[in-house]
Amino acid sequence: MKNLDFLKGITLAKVQETEATTRVAKISLPTGDTIRLYKSGKIFPSVDLTKEFDLQFVEKKETPDTLTGGVSTTVVGCGLDFIGSENWTMVEKLEEPIMFLAFIPREGNTKIDLWGSTKYDKEGTPKSNVLEQGTASFAKDTLKAMVTEYYGVDWDKVNFVDLRVITEVPMISPNQVYHLPKVISRGEHKGNATYVRRENIAIFPLDIIYDEVAEVEAKEPDGEIEEAQKEELVGEFATEGFLPNNENL
Repeated sequence: MKNLDFLKGITLAKVQETEATTRVAKISLPTGDTIRLYKSGKIFPSVDLTKEFDLQFVEKKETPDTLTGGVSTTVVGCGLDFIGSENWTMVEKLEEPIMFLAFIPREGNTKIDLWGSTKYDKEGTPKSNVLEQGTASFAKDTLKAMVTEYYGVDWDKVNFVDLRVITEVPMISPNQVYHLPKVISRGEHKGNATYVRRENIAIFPLDIIYDEVAEVEAKEPDGEIEEAQKEELVGEFATEGFLPNNENL
């Protein structure tokens, strides 16, 4: 038998245990006047666009009511309506159909496509944050189909698209009244086309930017913003009642 005495002085190194991890893609917010739409229906505006058009949910604004002696509450900020040129009778027939984006004040307007409303806690703080809210049913069920119809996007070949708001070409009604196309979403007339009246809003054309890829990512972003962009966000909305932190980003 082989002499194994030389093994008596050997000690084994301790195995350093590590937790099993799964790599999940992080959100990379778009830059400039842009909205990023993912294949899954997750959708995020850029910080620049959020600030410029007051997209973030903030605490409701309270002002004294001189008539009743009480306090009146105003919902602050804007949501978004997406418009296809083929269904919008206010524009002439275009050689190349495109989409438009309308910024709709939340106060006094209903049936806003995206970020039109949110819930509030007992202290009046909004429960949603447009910079990390993620999937919206409108984006998943309607907007993706519109993007395919107007820009020919094949969602089997892209991870996301960026919708750029062309702010240098505003669409202005002479009397600031707009009739925007809508689709009835519930009731016996669900699916039928209709129009909604909007006043004193901002509308711009949408351009699209995307790259087709050989292989679409298997995993979608998990809703967590990249560290570098977290630092950029801190303090951005502090004066508006929203201060990003590790809990809500």
